[in-house]
Amino acid sequence: MKGMLEGIRVAEMGHVVAVPAATATLADWGADVIKIEPLTGDMARGFKRILGVDPAVKGKGGETSWYVQLLNRNKKSLAVDLKTEPGKEIVYRLIDQYDVFVANYERASLKRLGMDYDTLSQLNPRLIYGVLTAYGTKGPDGEQRGLDWVAAWARGGAQYLIGEEGSPPPPQRGSSACLSATPFRWCAAHAASYFPPWARTQPTRGR
Repeated sequence: MKGMLEGIRVAEMGHVVAVPAATATLADWGADVIKIEPLTGDMARGFKRILGVDPAVKGKGGETSWYVQLLNRNKKSLAVDLKTEPGKEIVYRLIDQYDVFVANYERASLKRLGMDYDTLSQLNPRLIYGVLTAYGTKGPDGEQRGLDWVAAWARGGAQYLIGEEGSPPPPQRGSSACLSATPFRWCAAHAASYFPPWARTQPTRGR
């Protein structure tokens, strides 16, 4: 049975949880998702312990991570060096074929790598573009990078509320903020991308 997003193409530049989990859901629903990674791979590929558990799993193809497999199921993967012009050109040739681009890199990094909205929308005016950030896009921390552990668990106050005076900070409870943000990102991408594939030939503009 075909998924409800069959025919929708999504390019992802995500790492760790928030965006990878969102696009995994889109892939579950039938979208064609390609994950664009640096040559070193998604940051999560290097995680050694997750809540005290070793994520490594040995299989026929060698050692892999159940954590990475869970968050990147049903996707294609492309490892490319976006710090080089040939690397950028590979993605630029692909981007015209895609409907949606989502990322959770800092906006300054995306601009430096040539993956900002202004650049990609010139190549594909129909492209729907979304970026998920740790602290929003405005205010004094708008350009700061951050992960769940700091942006939500520590600075959000949860660590303080369940901690005990005089004791070490309690460990973070598995990506709570990232997974909370994930449904909003996939709902936004889903709603924005839900147009028939023939619309790619129409003079519409993404957002």
